Amino acid sequence: MVKTQSCLRNKSYRYASAPRMITRRRTSLPKKVHFLQLQDIKRTTNVLRSSAIRSLFMQAKSFDELPHEVVTLILTYFNAKDLIMLRCINRRFKELIDGNSTIWSQVSYQGLWPTSAQEESLFHRGASCSNIECLVKLGLSHLYHYNLISGSEKNEKLVKHNANLAAAYFCQLDTCIAPKKPITWMLIRPPWSNRSVCLKQAIQSQMLEMTSLSTNGAICYNIGRVLALESDIHSKDVSKNFHMSSLDGCSHGAFQELLVQNTSDCDSGRKLQWFRDLKKCVQMKNQEALFMLANFYIVNRQKQCLKEEEATSFCENLFSKNTCIRYDKLETFQPKINSLMRCILVDWLAEVAYMKDMSHQVIHAAVQYVDRYLTTRVIERTKLQLLGITCLLLAAKSHYDPRPQLHILTVRESSWLTDQTYQYEDVVRMMGEIIATFKGDLWMPSSWDYLNLLQSFEEVSLQTKHLSHYLHDLSMLFTCFGRL
Repeated sequence: MVKTQSCLRNKSYRYASAPRMITRRRTSLPKKVHFLQLQDIKRTTNVLRSSAIRSLFMQAKSFDELPHEVVTLILTYFNAKDLIMLRCINRRFKELIDGNSTIWSQVSYQGLWPTSAQEESLFHRGASCSNIECLVKLGLSHLYHYNLISGSEKNEKLVKHNANLAAAYFCQLDTCIAPKKPITWMLIRPPWSNRSVCLKQAIQSQMLEMTSLSTNGAICYNIGRVLALESDIHSKDVSKNFHMSSLDGCSHGAFQELLVQNTSDCDSGRKLQWFRDLKKCVQMKNQEALFMLANFYIVNRQKQCLKEEEATSFCENLFSKNTCIRYDKLETFQPKINSLMRCILVDWLAEVAYMKDMSHQVIHAAVQYVDRYLTTRVIERTKLQLLGITCLLLAAKSHYDPRPQLHILTVRESSWLTDQTYQYEDVVRMMGEIIATFKGDLWMPSSWDYLNLLQSFEEVSLQTKHLSHYLHDLSMLFTCFGRL
């Protein structure tokens, strides 16, 4: 990891262990629409898309007079607590909210956590309707049960109870986010604690019991990924679980099965079959398989097995369909955060990643998580560093590293890196907020993936590669650069 050097490393602007986010303010700010107004505009964008629905708003004298479908759509943008208060207004709202599972499957639980019995029942209502945010937060609350509740003592019966609940919520979550990549494996991945009963290991055992009863592609994939981190990716148990996952229609299990296969010494027939299987994974909307297929096209474009025009057309189509996160418009989305704060945060994250000897892919994924969150949900200035360190934690967990025990970032260590500015439970809750905001989709192509593809087109010198990586790292700091 290249350490970026800049004028922002001045002591008055840098993080210490616990950062003070702003030491200098701009004297004048540009006039812009208040964020709440922007939020209201976004909420009604889908509703006001057609002139016919706009006329309904003009004719309706009150919110209660709007058509059933329009009211349902608007209610999906409410917070769960506000929804409970809204159902007390009249009978129509009560019947609509209580009897419509679509509302509860999409309603927001931002800022809520299942701590009290009342809030837990509210989360169970959403989980019964497959609300992704509810499933994420309920699963994490049981996974980190003992660390979130002070003074609780571990015993085997209670550990098994929490492991069963966490496994059930996570398995339901992986089913809801399909065909996206299952995420349970990275939440319970090793290293595990050897001092006492480990909930993560208990969840792994519970998932093994589930697969003995019935085959589930997502569960088999999670078991295979955990076993690969424990032992060797080429072991029989790992290959067996990936194969069972692919047979159940999980493209990610099929993709991992292809990664295990070594095509370098294969004959042309086996290589052709491997190529066809990879294309099937791409057809099932597997993003990782898409980039591997693009790399295969680039490497083999001048060989007889592929036409160069076909390879060029495929790669051009891949680059043209990329989506850009407009984080250069940061201050439009975040009224209390500016580009300077983001720059300081990214610089600090780069230092942490360098200290932990993390790969380029991990730090770029972490910055991408930060930008995705900042352009989706409002965050307080005091929580910006918490967001950054949690994004780095999730990036380190979700991206493969052949040296996991040396380079994984734990929740407790994440809290320590902020000089205890944020406690253990703060990091866990922020994990829930981030995963829920992304709807469980933690793997999206970053500029790092596109850069590697570009470098594969032509043979470039090692010096050119290092220079491109250095400039790429520098571009993370500034919002004026477009970012994927």
